[in-house]
Amino acid sequence: MTQKKYATISNPSINAVLKSLFRFASEAQALDRIQQLKDHFVTSKQSESPKTAIIWVRGYALTEDEIGQGFTGNFAAISITKTAEKFTLNATKIPPELRLHPQRKRPQKSHPDWGHPILRQVKKKRIFNTIEEASNELNRLHAEFPEISIPDETRLLIIIYEKLEGIKSPVQKYKFEIKPLSEGGFFIDYKRNSPAVKLPPSDKISPNENGYFSTMIKLKKRKRLPKPEA
Repeated sequence: MTQKKYATISNPSINAVLKSLFRFASEAQALDRIQQLKDHFVTSKQSESPKTAIIWVRGYALTEDEIGQGFTGNFAAISITKTAEKFTLNATKIPPELRLHPQRKRPQKSHPDWGHPILRQVKKKRIFNTIEEASNELNRLHAEFPEISIPDETRLLIIIYEKLEGIKSPVQKYKFEIKPLSEGGFFIDYKRNSPAVKLPPSDKISPNENGYFSTMIKLKKRKRLPKPEA
C-alpha cells in the first residue's frame, strides 16, 4: 500500500479544491474524487462521512497569530456543493488545537517550559517499553537545547523556564533520570537539581542599584560584624 502524503496548497488537486475549480457532471464523480483525496493524502482521525474528507493541508489558511504559535498548516473539510447543473468541491477550515496537527513547529526558545511535548509526557509519567525509547526522548531534548543541558547515558541535566511563587529566578535546574518500573517498562523521573533561591522578606532587604545578589552579600557581611558591647 502506498504511503499517504501530506497535502500542500501547491498540490494541483488541492489547489483546485481550495479555489472551487472542479466541475463534475454527477455527484458520483465528485464522490470518486473525494475518495481519491482520502487515499492519497493524510486525513484527520476525526469521523468522516462518505461525502466529506478532512485533510490536513500545509500552508492552508494560516493567520499571523497561528504562524506565531507554530502552525504550519490547517485542516480542511472538503465536501460536495451543487452549482447549477454541475457539482464541485469546496474546502472549509477546521481549527483544532495545535497538538492535533500532524506537522507543527514550536517557536524557538532559549529554554523549554512544561508545555514542551517531551516535558508534558515526562510530567504525565509516560511508560516506555525499553530504556532506549526513554533515552531517545532525553537525547531529543538535549539536541534541541544543547546550550542549557548536559546529557548522560540515562540522565539529563537541563534548565527549564518555570516561574515559581516566591522564587526570583524564572528558570530552574532539573535532573531527569530514567528509572525502571516493578511491573516492567521505564519512566523518566525528574526533580529540581538544586534548591531554588528564595526571595528575602521585604522588611529585611530592599532593592538597590547593585542588584539582589550584591545586597545579599552586604547583608551577610553585616551579620558577621561583632555586636557592640553594652
